[in-house]
Amino acid sequence: MPKKSHIRTSAEQRAWQKKADEEYAAMKRWQCNILSFWRVCQERSCRRARGCAGDSRACFERWWPIVPEELKIWLRTAMTSQAKGLSPADAVNAANAEVVRCRELDKHIHELMAGTKTAPAAARGAPEIAPPDSEPVLPRVRQV
Repeated sequence: MPKKSHIRTSAEQRAWQKKADEEYAAMKRWQCNILSFWRVCQERSCRRARGCAGDSRACFERWWPIVPEELKIWLRTAMTSQAKGLSPADAVNAANAEVVRCRELDKHIHELMAGTKTAPAAARGAPEIAPPDSEPVLPRVRQV
């Protein structure tokens, strides 16, 4: 038989937690609907409703990993930009610019890995980062 906890949550705390859980589920449902996960969902009710009608958290966790990385970058940037107070049009422009920047960075990384590009960081306008001279000295920890 499990022990009873001596810490009890008040009815007010439980109500607050229930409201927070409902708001989180509603946000996940909105995200699932925006990304049209209902089109590939196994739940018939979702396909029939043409929107998330099931467990929105499970649906999001199931389908988010297969969303293309560029779309994830675009969505994160657009949402962050709007949260910072940008207009929807400016948020879209910022998201598009971030996707272009990430494509260029990805291309540059592939060129470096292939050995076709060897320009120093200073020539590209980035600060040169020197490798450490030796292993870092860690503080000693006294064992008790």
